[in-house]
Amino acid sequence: GDIARGDGPLRLILMLGYSGWGPGQLESELHQNGWLTCDATPDIVFARDNGGKWAAALHSLGVDALSLSATAGSGADSLNISFAALNSSLQGGAGADFISVSGSLSATTVTGASGADTITVNGNIVDSELFGNQDDDRILVSGNATNSGLYGGQGNDVLSISGNAVGGNVEGNSGADTITVVGTASNALVA
Repeated sequence: GDIARGDGPLRLILMLGYSGWGPGQLESELHQNGWLTCDATPDIVFARDNGGKWAAALHSLGVDALSLSATAGSGADSLNISFAALNSSLQGGAGADFISVSGSLSATTVTGASGADTITVNGNIVDSELFGNQDDDRILVSGNATNSGLYGGQGNDVLSISGNAVGGNVEGNSGADTITVVGTASNALVA
């Protein structure tokens, strides 16, 4: 064709990959606002910084990626956040939820609600609070916790910080809880 002869478009992107949906699934997710969509402008599509396209698309909608809130419904939900969260709220609903953040948290609240929830943060947390609430919850922080709170709530909870705990609280509350701070705990209530 045209591209092989040099008669194609001035700019193009060739991508290979696969995504699969069942019949009507994508339309249903769009109708339920499960996706944010924006115009595919040349500035976004052909930007040199592939890693920045997502943030540029959000910016075109007037959305700041660092201020997103995520709330799950009832049932066993999974919230996976692959960036740092600042001034945000992440909330699981009823059911055994899995909330995972692959980045640091700052001034953010994460709530598991009812159900045996798992909250993992692969980064540091600063001025943030993580609540397991009811049932047997797991709250795991792979980094330091500074002026932050980890609260298990009711049930037999596992609370773990693989770095230091400076200021703040790490509390299991009721139940037979397991609390681990691998680094040092200074000016922090661990109970």
